[in-house]
Amino acid sequence: MENYTKGETVDVTEEDPFAKLNLQGWTDRIKMNIHAGGKIRNYIGFASKEFKKEERRLITFSGSGDAVSKVISCVEIMKRNHKGGLHQITKIFYTKKEDLWEPKKEDLDRLKVTRHIPAISVLLSKDQLDTNEPGYQAPGSFEEDWGKSTAQANAKRKNYAQKRRSRLHQPRGPASSAHGSGRGDNFRGKNSESEYPKRKHNKYRRKENHSDKNKTGKGVGENGGRKEKDDDVTEKNRD
Repeated sequence: MENYTKGETVDVTEEDPFAKLNLQGWTDRIKMNIHAGGKIRNYIGFASKEFKKEERRLITFSGSGDAVSKVISCVEIMKRNHKGGLHQITKIFYTKKEDLWEPKKEDLDRLKVTRHIPAISVLLSKDQLDTNEPGYQAPGSFEEDWGKSTAQANAKRKNYAQKRRSRLHQPRGPASSAHGSGRGDNFRGKNSESEYPKRKHNKYRRKENHSDKNKTGKGVGENGGRKEKDDDVTEKNRD
């Protein structure tokens, strides 16, 4: 594609997924097109203000690509803010976009790349909708499902905490003699009762002798280096 430059992007118009429902007040609906770079509070602020009006009975939230998650967030916030409960119909489909690439050389043709992007469109209504329509969701069903999932998650968390507390309060038994490891009485294996205390005692003795030598400048004996000098003097006198 080094010989081409990207031109315009054309959105192929498709039929509205809710147009076939023949809903009353469809022409006066609130149509919210959600984009990935938009802010949820701005969308909710405008939608809530308009939806409070009595003549406004329908509202749609639509988005594609990275904006799908924001569409779902806006819908759930609107459902929670509306006290009377809202009927919902959800449609999932693909949108078509055509990217046009212009050639840099005269002997090349113009290219058209078609992309299919996942999209979602949600209809919220203050009035009753057709319950047999695919994607229909009754008012309050989200709260019931949410309550069940929350209760299950809390039960699992509580069970895990109880198991962990019981495991921490269990008494620690002796370690296996084959491996000589663990946190029992013999946590150092064979050397736990005999060799390890001696090593610790000898190491302490070496430190003590070294400190005495630094203080007095003598060895471990009573006379230290003086005894060796006296022996040398007596040997010379004998000679």
